[in-house]
Amino acid sequence: MLNFQKLSLLLTLLFLVVKPATGKNLCADKCGHVRIEFPFYLRDKNLNHTTDYPLEFGLVCTQQNEPMLKLPAVPIPLFVRKIDYKYTLIEIYDPQNCLADQLMKLNNASITPFRFLKYFGRPPPKFDVSFFRCDSLSCPISLLESHNDVVDPRLVSCTKLKDVSVEWWWSWYFQQKLFMEWSKPDCGYCEAQGLKCKWKNGTNGGTECYACRTKRIPTSTVVHIATGMQYYSDYYAMIFLFC
Repeated sequence: MLNFQKLSLLLTLLFLVVKPATGKNLCADKCGHVRIEFPFYLRDKNLNHTTDYPLEFGLVCTQQNEPMLKLPAVPIPLFVRKIDYKYTLIEIYDPQNCLADQLMKLNNASITPFRFLKYFGRPPPKFDVSFFRCDSLSCPISLLESHNDVVDPRLVSCTKLKDVSVEWWWSWYFQQKLFMEWSKPDCGYCEAQGLKCKWKNGTNGGTECYACRTKRIPTSTVVHIATGMQYYSDYYAMIFLFC
């Protein structure tokens, strides 16, 4: 009986130490492994987009805990793997491991307020890209830069679907990942200092940094509580034995 009580007490205290308190005043949310904080937010929250968060940075957390970005001019949802708040970068991927198919649907849609990575410090130029359908591959859609003289042997038996001129090729080419960046709100300098970011003076103009204070119970406090509860548990157990 007493051993069971002690085990229950230990598990409760471990829960308090490991799991921080949740609430609307915390500085960040989480969807899967992605940390979500200003300027991003979860759309299921009741927020004031004038004083809290910019409307376009809303994310949906799917039932599979995958953050998803929906932009007005983009015909497909954009799944987010990582957000780098210091360098203001967002990595887009396809949960089905067929990003080329998603890029074909994306085409030249506007991704405002985001943009594709700069090309040697300049806005990305247009690249001519060809899409192929290859039913023999795990991802049936493949792409190749149109003027590329090297023939990919995997594409020999494929059917060309279309040629397009796109800005995202430079962002995707090296690692076959799609990176986008944003310039406003600019919070990179806050993240570099280990601080959080928010609108300055409650308006959607400039930003300012602040230190995040969570509601997590300090470990020292939990230890003191545990010591006290252990003392009284032993005290009443001794009384019970002598009665």
